[in-house]
Amino acid sequence: MKGDDRVRFCALCSKHVYSISSLTTAEASELIQQAEGHLCVRLYRRKDGTVLTGDCPVGLRYALRRRLIRLATCGILLAAALRSGVWVYVLGADRPDLPPAPSGPGVTYSDWADWAAMVGGLKDPPSPSCGTLMGDVAY
Repeated sequence: MKGDDRVRFCALCSKHVYSISSLTTAEASELIQQAEGHLCVRLYRRKDGTVLTGDCPVGLRYALRRRLIRLATCGILLAAALRSGVWVYVLGADRPDLPPAPSGPGVTYSDWADWAAMVGGLKDPPSPSCGTLMGDVAY
């Protein structure tokens, strides 16, 4: 259905579908009064029978809690990444030489998978002493 988070148009029934959860209580009641109850809505009903609206304090608390959990997770991951980077710097560990990333017009997913396997240490890089070039006959 085409539209936004508040209203979408259903091509099957040729009606606008309103999302009550993204409207405030006043907007939802005004919409229902204007349509005289003849409208198509999408709503979330809680176990106690109440409908979740955009200005519901419980829904806002849940959204705030979810946002804080995401921010805390990002903070923890950032702290872990910085800590490991500082730890490597303090120890003076040498960075491993990475093979060049595949590039060019003929690059495939298989090329990237082989490159990732070489970076991860699962596959040995090709030896440069092969001597065979594209188009040459190998004996």
